[in-house]
Amino acid sequence: EVNNEMNKITGNTAKDNKLFEDLKVKRNLIFDKAKPYLDKTITLLDPKVGSMTNDEKFTYQSALVALRQIYAMQDDLKKASELKAKLEASKTK
Repeated sequence: EVNNEMNKITGNTAKDNKLFEDLKVKRNLIFDKAKPYLDKTITLLDPKVGSMTNDEKFTYQSALVALRQIYAMQDDLKKASELKAKLEASKTK
């Protein structure tokens, strides 16, 4: 929802830029609340890679995708790349 509001900003005025930055802060606060839960899910399921049930694999991969997207939107491309590699590896097992 916040990203949609950010995407609607088309101007480049000081007011538009401030609104965009305010929304970015709001979005990042929401992301920061979600990250520990996604990290915990990944940490709990990491040892089971290769022997997960279909439901566990879906949950694991979904957590990886969500966390990767969060890091990409927050411009942490190194962390996003690490998660992408982990996701690709999980698809071959």
